[in-house]
Amino acid sequence: MYKTETHLHTDESSSCGRVPAKELIRLYKEAGYTTVFVTDHFQKKGFAAYEATAQLHEERLQKFLTGYYLAKEEGDKIGVNVLLGAELRFLLGNVVDYLIYNFDIDVLRHFPRIYDMTPNEFFDFANERGILVIAAHPFRGSLHPVPSAVHGFEVINANPRKKDETYNDLALALADRYGSHLRTGGSDAHQCIDVGAGGIMTEKPILTSEDYINVLKSKKYTIINNTDEILRREKEKNNDK
Repeated sequence: MYKTETHLHTDESSSCGRVPAKELIRLYKEAGYTTVFVTDHFQKKGFAAYEATAQLHEERLQKFLTGYYLAKEEGDKIGVNVLLGAELRFLLGNVVDYLIYNFDIDVLRHFPRIYDMTPNEFFDFANERGILVIAAHPFRGSLHPVPSAVHGFEVINANPRKKDETYNDLALALADRYGSHLRTGGSDAHQCIDVGAGGIMTEKPILTSEDYINVLKSKKYTIINNTDEILRREKEKNNDK
């Protein structure tokens, strides 16, 4: 069986990330993962210091890609397949976070303000370009999912530090209601403790974004949820101190 991480953030490219990209990849190698998607934040708030001119947007884009490039460099060295994703936040209409996969970097280069679209506008944009759109942790905080504007839901967000805020039960119920939507899960890793909490397990390795889409459509995979095990180990570690 092969493990794939679908949701992580690096220190270099996400303000909330706390682990350098190369260290993250080494930790995922130790945890037995074959593939990881780097899904750093691509959102208005994170890029507020820049104007949307072509030159400054290129600087912004390179900042966003730094974590991915470093992760891929380390992955190529130690044998972890590193793929590019992103987490977008849309503020027009419902506030939602989308995990997106299977996109070309030039999409972000030529459409620098995609986060100013409405969720439904972006969904049309994504469908025209073969981009996979997944609602990330659909009920966390003030987020309100838009089922008509996604291909699927992150039904298990396994981040151990967000266990009481994520409401996976509501996400699962939503997926049951919209039975044709895809389902996935991820660690939403920001810190070392988060590594290996979630993702999916498959009989064949996921080597490309297209592989990931096909696996989700086939339903031949298992969603990983190690949240309780990680919290148990952390509790035992603290008790031993």
